[in-house]
Amino acid sequence: MPTLDLVHDCFHFVTAFFGIINESAPHIYHSALLLSPQTSIVRKLYKLHAHPLARIVQGLPVSWDPSITIKRFFSAFTWSPCSRFIAIAWNITWSKSKKPIEILDAMTLEPLKSFVSPNYETYSLTFSTKGHLLTWSGVGTGEVVSWDVQTGVQTSAIYPGQGKSAQEPFSITHSTCGMMLGVLFKDKDITSIHTYDLSGTPKYNHPIKGSVIDMIWTHSESLRFPTLGSGSITVWEVGFASEHPPMEVVTFPTPNNFDPLNEFLFLPSLSQLAFVVENTVLIWDVQHSQLLLHHADVGKPWKMSFSTDGNFFACGTCDQGVYLWKESPTGYILHQRFIPTTSFTKPLLSPDGQSIIMSSGPMLQLWPTIGPITSPSSTPNPASQRARTGHSILGFSPDEPLAAFVKWRDNTVTVCDLRSGTPQLIIDTGMEVCGLGVAGGTIVVVGDKKIVTWNLPKGDYTSGARVNTEDSIQETVFDHPRRRRIDSTSISPDLRYIAFSMAKTNVQVYDMSTGKWLEGPGQLSPGTLQWFTPDGGQIWCHHFGSVEGLAIIKDNESNPLRLENLQPSNQPEVSPWKSSQGYKVTDDGWVLSSSGKHLLSLPLHWRSLRETERVWNGQFLSLLHRGLPEAVILELLEE
Repeated sequence: MPTLDLVHDCFHFVTAFFGIINESAPHIYHSALLLSPQTSIVRKLYKLHAHPLARIVQGLPVSWDPSITIKRFFSAFTWSPCSRFIAIAWNITWSKSKKPIEILDAMTLEPLKSFVSPNYETYSLTFSTKGHLLTWSGVGTGEVVSWDVQTGVQTSAIYPGQGKSAQEPFSITHSTCGMMLGVLFKDKDITSIHTYDLSGTPKYNHPIKGSVIDMIWTHSESLRFPTLGSGSITVWEVGFASEHPPMEVVTFPTPNNFDPLNEFLFLPSLSQLAFVVENTVLIWDVQHSQLLLHHADVGKPWKMSFSTDGNFFACGTCDQGVYLWKESPTGYILHQRFIPTTSFTKPLLSPDGQSIIMSSGPMLQLWPTIGPITSPSSTPNPASQRARTGHSILGFSPDEPLAAFVKWRDNTVTVCDLRSGTPQLIIDTGMEVCGLGVAGGTIVVVGDKKIVTWNLPKGDYTSGARVNTEDSIQETVFDHPRRRRIDSTSISPDLRYIAFSMAKTNVQVYDMSTGKWLEGPGQLSPGTLQWFTPDGGQIWCHHFGSVEGLAIIKDNESNPLRLENLQPSNQPEVSPWKSSQGYKVTDDGWVLSSSGKHLLSLPLHWRSLRETERVWNGQFLSLLHRGLPEAVILELLEE
């Protein structure tokens, strides 16, 4: 229905650009309409009214992304009981803010309130039963701090390990009334549950015997916890304000192949136990002693999550994304599968089961669980999916309005005309690409074992024409002295030198004109990114926060080239991720002109965590981080 389609599109438009519109309404016309997907109804209706200060050359998405993404390092996250808010603890090492704990809107991931945490790593965040308190616990200190969500006022601070070795707070729960707090602590071989009042004053300490599953939960005005026995699990209960020891509530058998050393998760409300045996995920109905799910071949399962009502169950894997199952009369059936851009994905379902947040490396993604059912046969191949979603490699031609780009270790290079924004040439390289450069109508593509060079066609030719390895003008097979897999490459602007960074070895420089590796006293440690100066005479490298440089020296025409180290103080001001024309990208995603004019606000999923994931070329800006399906190229326009 057209009206319903319009409503859905308006919803996506508002949620995607809520932050932009809230901060600067005119950027509805400067940014939001410009960056809306090609199929957006709102874009089609109002595009003529837009007043953009930038142009999308390449990378405008076709349709709305069903997920919302934040790209920052974080330590912990949790849902509020009402499923309307998400609390996030950003990693202090990467956070420039003194308030790394934030509460986000669960629809847009926009920050609503922030808190100051102690200056060390977060272990967990927990909302109270009614959602009016947020409780934080730290790593290695045992400290537990609570705030009033509405006022931001700290209500309590608990220091159980003062004067002793700190205990670790493995699980925290609040009483239903919100006036009491229970904490499960572990310190070497000692396990205990401590209760506190709202001010943080200790009330009771209950030592626990046996193998305790690292979780406690609230049941009325008591708290409960499970312990593992031989072939059984026992649930215990103790009052928040009771001095009496825990009492046994129920004991039930576990399945024969249950291994308590593997990852497992207990859903108290339905007495369902999810656990992992090797690469198989199972859900055991403890009340009826039957399996509700038995799914093998899911890679390496490691993190699991239930919705409160048990209607949805999610399992993250180390190498195949996140599986989402939905409850049915016959057990759990596969409902969706998410393939994030990095491995080691941790999912967390909202209490109402309508949404799921997934941490994947430095990214946090929010997805709706409502969607089409996918069968196992229709899920993408993990290896090919990871290849497509790796970071992009891009090269701007210094003397032609061209850019070439490819996904890391993909085999298809696209050459784009910056004036028209259309793909002019598609090159099937026949190898996994680790680097590329383009200059003077020539493109060089680097693989693990060879370098291939093409001359780009002159004059008019069919847009999107394809060429392959047979059309190359030169193919160079090189034997790297270290024989290691390439981590990254950089090519000089004149396409003569190629710098290779490989694991556990110094950066090596290859001379295309002579087919030799450069030697000399200079050494350059491998780093996250290396780049050549515009004249090709120097190469610089970021190495864990420090900067190192090498000069390519040639004494005279008869002496071979050699490498010599440069002082960090000699680092050039201009680099690939710093605009020579004074443009800047702020931490909150604004693109500024040299005069400070706000030209564009980048959507959340277009903002990069690292400055080095942007490449500048005059008024052109490319975004290359792995959170994007392809390279994005923008041309900045100033009135």
